[in-house]
Amino acid sequence: MIRYLLLLVIFSQVSTHVMAQSEQEGLLEKANRCTQETVNFARLSCFDKVFSTPVHIPVPSDKPEAWLRAQASEMDRVDNNDPMLTLDGDDRWVTVPALNKDSNAQLPALMFSCISGISRLEMALPEALEEGRVSISLGNSSSQLWRSDDTGYLIASGRGFIAIKQMKTILSSPSLVVRSNNPSIDGLKFDTNNLSEKITPLRKQCGW
Repeated sequence: MIRYLLLLVIFSQVSTHVMAQSEQEGLLEKANRCTQETVNFARLSCFDKVFSTPVHIPVPSDKPEAWLRAQASEMDRVDNNDPMLTLDGDDRWVTVPALNKDSNAQLPALMFSCISGISRLEMALPEALEEGRVSISLGNSSSQLWRSDDTGYLIASGRGFIAIKQMKTILSSPSLVVRSNNPSIDGLKFDTNNLSEKITPLRKQCGW
């Protein structure tokens, strides 16, 4: 009887060790796949899923989530100003940097996105605005009021149909000059030549 119990204990320990080792090997294999992600945001998200990192822990920041999203994408940019697509789960966004921005800065950047199934058109700024609203004219279109978020670092045209309508206006031209009553925004230029191709996954996800 004692021998049986000893064998049972040994078998249990060996089985536990084998299972733990197998689980660790599985985690390492999944983590290795994450290293193949070329975009920082997507790579970190992949590691979070593999190691079950809590994703809702509040991180102190004076910047909104959309601004951080745009900044992370632009930091991955390499020597070009083309529209850049980023995928993260069901969310998609495309960032386009201002051609006449400070050479050492990632922003300003226009961001076209489909987040949680909602279309959005936003502009991430390097410096906070004091105004709650600014007048924005895209190319030859009539001016619209864009709303600033609480921090002043992000302005948005609106969501859903309003954003889609303005995105379609931008897509109709290979380049864009923004006019505004705010001097830091007025005259910003963007290369939208390849935007139609890059924005396709975003349009498909949000159904337009």
